[in-house]
Amino acid sequence: MDIIEVDQQFTITNINPSPEGKAFSKITRVEMDSGELLIDINSDIYPVEEADKFSTRFVFGNKTEEVELPERCVEEYEYIMYGQIYKYKEMKNLNKVAIYVSFGGLLMRFYAEPGSEIIQLTSIDNKMYILMRKVPNIDY
Repeated sequence: MDIIEVDQQFTITNINPSPEGKAFSKITRVEMDSGELLIDINSDIYPVEEADKFSTRFVFGNKTEEVELPERCVEEYEYIMYGQIYKYKEMKNLNKVAIYVSFGGLLMRFYAEPGSEIIQLTSIDNKMYILMRKVPNIDY
């Protein structure tokens, strides 16, 4: 399988959205674009605030091979995590598929369209990177 790269922009819409609030002192659960992406971030090393905007790249590999990131990616992004897909869940009410990823215990959930390239070309145990960098909040 070839490597799949997907670039997307996200904005934080909620921090620690659970009713219990923050569960761990150094981890912040971040909801972006009203739930399109839910991700745990080590806020001790990468602080985030509501309304922060991010340029995000998802890099998917396959089950058996490590994903090699080009050096330019490491230089262009501020926060990088490596993990694997552990669950898919069809969300019939949203007409989307939820994809769940674990980055060594930090979790992420994001949605994809049922027939999208990500759904067609990935599966449980696929390795992936998420790369993030903050972009300026510019209001026109």
